[in-house]
Formats: sequence, structure tokens, C-alpha cells
Amino acid sequence: MSAMDCDEREPKRPALGPPETKAQRTWESVDGRELGPVVQLNVGGQRHVAARSTLEQSPYFRRLLEMKVLMDASGAVFIDRDGDAFAGILDWLRTRELVSSHRPCDSELLQLRLLKREADFFGLDGLIVAVDEAIAAATATVPPTEQKILSTFLFLESGVQGTPLKLVTELQNGWRVQQLSATCESGGDGGLYCTFVLERPHADGER
Repeated sequence: MSAMDCDEREPKRPALGPPETKAQRTWESVDGRELGPVVQLNVGGQRHVAARSTLEQSPYFRRLLEMKVLMDASGAVFIDRDGDAFAGILDWLRTRELVSSHRPCDSELLQLRLLKREADFFGLDGLIVAVDEAIAAATATVPPTEQKILSTFLFLESGVQGTPLKLVTELQNGWRVQQLSATCESGGDGGLYCTFVLERPHADGER
């Protein structure tokens, strides 16, 4: 038998690529349609769990869960996005509410801007509008104000309502009642006197 005959009879072996690492063997691609009603997520290394119905309110997840998804060793779908900001994405999908401070500090404003970036990625137009409104309200210029304390009568002892002329005059001059004292006192003339804190913007815009 010739050497050529032996070569022809020897079965051909497939070319071998580089050996798989252990990490590669623990990740797999699965059909998103086969995931159950509760989905585990690995978003940028942060673990999240959500109902499939909640996730599918996002156009991004509606598409993703209809195709092949990458699953890590723990069975969580991997999403290569900001895991911290994703908590705000889930909160919006669950409640359709954005909760933020009335006067957020700089770090809170940064978190709102990061949330807006992620909302854009996940296709949440309503959240983008809500974040824009929160940032606009937080950064709006508050006109400087001046205050004054005013004590005036409200009612006479006879039960007939008196006209608090001092208060009316001040309101006509642009003042508004910012606070009413918790206690009112009776005057020697039988009138009931209350203390008001009045406030109005500075006319020249300076404190």
C-alpha cells in the first residue's frame, strides 16, 4: 500500500481553533422568547429583576426579548449599559413617575442627566420629558424677595368681620402672604389681631 493510499484512508480532522476559556463556556446565547414572566438582568454588572411585562413597556426590550440574548453564568440577560442609572429606568417603567428633589444638588442634577441619556437609549420619550421638566424647575432662577412682618386685626368682638386695611393696602402694593402666625391675640379694643409674614420680589431684582 502506498503512502498516498494511507493518507486517503485517514479521516480528516477539523481544524482546531484556540481553546475555550472557562468564562466563555459559562456564557450562552438564548432565545429571548423562551424567557419566563420574570427576567433577571445583568446591567453593566448590576443585578436587576423585573417582570417581562414591565420591561416590554420599553421599545428596546420589546425588540430584545424577541431575539437571541446573551445570558451570563447566573442566568441573567446581559445589557451593556449603566447599571446604576438603570434603577431609575425600571422605576419609571413600573410607576410612570419621576421622583426628584425640589432643589436638587449638583450630584442629583448629574444623576438626572445620566437618567435622560439612558432613557433615550431605551426609547422612553415620556421619561425624557419628565427629566427635562425636573431639570428646568430645579435650575430656574428664583427672584430674590424681601419680607416684612405685619400685625393687623381680622375680626371684631361683636362677630362682624373687620376690614384689615393694613393688609389690603400691602397686598395692593405687590405683597403676598407668605405665612400666618400660628397664634392670634385679642387686643384691648376687642379686636382679634394676627401676625402675617409678607413677601414680594425686589423691584430692582437685587436682594
